Amino acid sequence: MCDLIKTGGHLITLAYPIDGDRKGGPPFSVDIPTYAAVLGSGWEKILDKVPDEVTGNSVGRVRLVIWKKL
Repeated sequence: MCDLIKTGGHLITLAYPIDGDRKGGPPFSVDIPTYAAVLGSGWEKILDKVPDEVTGNSVGRVRLVIWKKL
């Protein structure tokens, strides 16, 4: 992502499924700290929220996160 997004640009992620320590997949469980670790330094998390409208089995398992490249 560092090569694709210029300084000041934004990366929009929809983190799903957030299932804690669930083993196996696909889909494999994710978490926000892992996203940050994979992105590495040079990114600022500017939004982290549960989307306003979530339905079905996505309830409690999805987050919208926007990162800004520094």
